[in-house]
Amino acid sequence: MDPLRHVLSELVIERVGFGIFVLDRDLKVSMWNRFMADHSGKSAEQVIGKSIFASFPELPRVWLTRKIESVFQLGSFAFSSWEQRPYLFKFDHDRPITGGVDYMQQDCTFMPLTHEREVRVVCVTISDVTHASMMQRARAEAVAKLQEFADRDGLTG
Repeated sequence: MDPLRHVLSELVIERVGFGIFVLDRDLKVSMWNRFMADHSGKSAEQVIGKSIFASFPELPRVWLTRKIESVFQLGSFAFSSWEQRPYLFKFDHDRPITGGVDYMQQDCTFMPLTHEREVRVVCVTISDVTHASMMQRARAEAVAKLQEFADRDGLTG
């Protein structure tokens, strides 16, 4: 890879608006972008080379281990929506008072990164979908209220 492409790749990874981290077969972190550092409060230097669970013991160990292992075994992408698991990391969100949720709602993608047809590492992306999840919840509440009003007689209750 030419030097300019390498520098551009690193800049993009550091500046994108979502989390990117890479785990090896032993679940050790080999990459940690700025989004992850900013939201977790842990720099790349603090987590790279260590087990993800050593740095974040509160993570759902069984669930995450199975998810990562399935990507290594099958060599295919895996996903987790905020509707299935509201968050992987307990990151603060930008609407602490009006949000109605405790932590940033997250969609996760688990990508196999291969070399010579063998999965070497898994790249995980974390997308902040807090705003979309709040809008969907508000919409569902509004529909439920409309249904209740439709089922209830205004005169007799």
